[in-house]
Amino acid sequence: MRLNQITVPCTNYAASVAFHKTLGLIQIVDSPPRYARFECPAGDGGAPTTQSLHTVETPPRSDCPAI
Repeated sequence: MRLNQITVPCTNYAASVAFHKTLGLIQIVDSPPRYARFECPAGDGGAPTTQSLHTVETPPRSDCPAI
């Protein structure tokens, strides 16, 4: 299965962006304080997947990101 986009909620935009940068992801959208998008390394010779952060007021009740 190839995923195109993964969105992860966050409550601290700056800390979340910094964390994802330390993972080596390349930030391609920076729209503080609500939204950031990162490019993940391409696998299987396909197009790269992107991962987004979306700021929420309170943490979700579930531990599952939206895919």
